[in-house]
Amino acid sequence: MFARRLSFAPLLVGLLVGCVGADGASSSAGPLVYGADDRLEYYQLTTPQSVAIAGSTAGVLRNTAVTLRADGNYQVNTSGTFASSYQLCTDEPFRNQPNPAFCTAFLVAPNLVATAGHCLRTATDCSATTFVFGFRMDDASTVRSIVPAADVYRCSAIVSRQETTTNDWGLIRLDRNVTGHTPLAIRRSGTIAAGTSVAVAGHPAGLPFKYAGGATVRSNSAGAYFESNLDTYGGNSGSPVIDAATGTVEGVLVRGNTDFRYDSARRCYVSNRCADTGCPGWEDVTRTTQFAGLVPTAQDCSANGACNAACAAGADPDCPAVVCGNGRCDVGESCDGRSGTTRC
Repeated sequence: MFARRLSFAPLLVGLLVGCVGADGASSSAGPLVYGADDRLEYYQLTTPQSVAIAGSTAGVLRNTAVTLRADGNYQVNTSGTFASSYQLCTDEPFRNQPNPAFCTAFLVAPNLVATAGHCLRTATDCSATTFVFGFRMDDASTVRSIVPAADVYRCSAIVSRQETTTNDWGLIRLDRNVTGHTPLAIRRSGTIAAGTSVAVAGHPAGLPFKYAGGATVRSNSAGAYFESNLDTYGGNSGSPVIDAATGTVEGVLVRGNTDFRYDSARRCYVSNRCADTGCPGWEDVTRTTQFAGLVPTAQDCSANGACNAACAAGADPDCPAVVCGNGRCDVGESCDGRSGTTRC
C-alpha cells in the first residue's frame, strides 16, 4: 500500500499509476470501493454531525485552479472532469463531475489544517497551494464552483510534517484565521478500538466533497496508523477519518490498495472493488495522536470560568486579542470558538 496523491495534470491512459508513494513506489490514484459504495454528496447528508464535518473539510488545490473574480468571490476551475482524467467507463459514478483538487485537509485550529505529509512537502509546494472550503455538489447537477473569499485560504507555512511508510501527516498554517468553520475535535491520547464504525470526508480523486461511512477499524496493531475498509480515492489523502458515533477525528487517510482496473473489453477504466473482508489489505489511516501535541487546545472558558491569560492578552497566536463582551468568559464561551462554544 502506498501514499495517495493526485498529480496536478490529468492522468493519461498509460500513466494511471503516476502517483509516487513515500517509499518511491508508484500507485494508482483513483477510487477503491469495499462492499457497497457508501459515498454520499453533501446535499445527501442528513445529520448535524456529518454536515459539521463537511463544513470543516477543505479541498487542496493549486493556486492556478482558483481565480479571483471581479465581484470578490473565487472561481474554482471546473474545466476538467473525472472521466477525462482517468478514461473512465460510462457507468463509473461521478464521471462527469470536475476534479480540480489533489488532496484534502481539515481544520484543527483557527488557522491550522491537518493533511497527509505527502500532499505538501516543501515551501514551494506551500506557496503554490490554496485551501477551499465548501467545494461541493449542491444538487445532482449543480457544482458549487463560485465560493466566497471567506472560504478560500492560502498556505502560509508547513508547521511540521512526517512522511515515512508508516507515519504520514502534515500540519499547515493558513494565511489567516478561518471564519464560518469550526475546528474538528481530534483524538489526543489512547487508541480507537478495533471494530469501531468510522467514516471519511473529503475530495476523492479531486471531486466535489464526498462523505463515506459504512466502514470499521479492521486492523489496529500498528503504532502510527490503523487500517479500515473505507471507500476512498487518491484525492482523499489528508481526509479526516471520523469515529462515526462521536464525531471525533481519529486519523488522516494516507494510503490504500490499488484503485483502478482496466476493462479490456470496453477499453476503459473502472473502480477496483473489494469485499468488505479486504483485497487483501486495507486503507491506512495515520493516527491523530502522532501530531496532536502540535495542535493547540481550545481555550475553553467553561472549564474554569476565566479566560486563559495568554489568550486574552493576545500572546497566544491561535487566539484573537479580545475578551468577552462583559469582560470575562462564561460557561459556553471560549477564546477561539471551538467545540461548539461562542467565541469571546
